Amino acid sequence: MNVTLDQGQQAVARLLAQLRHQNNRANGVPDRKVGQQPPDYTDLNGIGGELAFCILANVCPDMSISPRSGSYDCLLNGYRVDVKTTRYVRTPMLCVYIGKRLSDADIYVLMVGEMPVYRCAGWTWADELLRRENIRDLGYGPTYVLPSAALHPWEELEDVKNAAPMSVHRAAL
Repeated sequence: MNVTLDQGQQAVARLLAQLRHQNNRANGVPDRKVGQQPPDYTDLNGIGGELAFCILANVCPDMSISPRSGSYDCLLNGYRVDVKTTRYVRTPMLCVYIGKRLSDADIYVLMVGEMPVYRCAGWTWADELLRRENIRDLGYGPTYVLPSAALHPWEELEDVKNAAPMSVHRAAL
């Protein structure tokens, strides 16, 4: 499932990335990036991945620029979705800050790519990801990590999207 953001969507991503970065740093929200890439790249590619996911899922993206930490990016059939983006195409991994709690999001999605082209590599329920056995140190401190091979395919997320709101639990899939 590939998505290519058009020029208008790319402009929105650039503006949101700049404004969110400025507001978050000005309000003391720490940068939780994992890797050596510049913070502005992380913000831009992350928002690009969020927009691409929302296009795929046909849901509204969060366009707010207010300071935020530990929140979700959009709602899918009543479920709180946190979208993570990586540029590592060969070995994509869903990486989530160790401080995340089950109450922060219900679903985590991994988008792979770089502005403007992204694909959905899969998704997982929060209670499948936020487990002690998924903690790894990739050189930047402990992080929840799942390789893309361990994620549910896009088609199963379509089932969640099309079910009665909030009626699906991971055990049912």
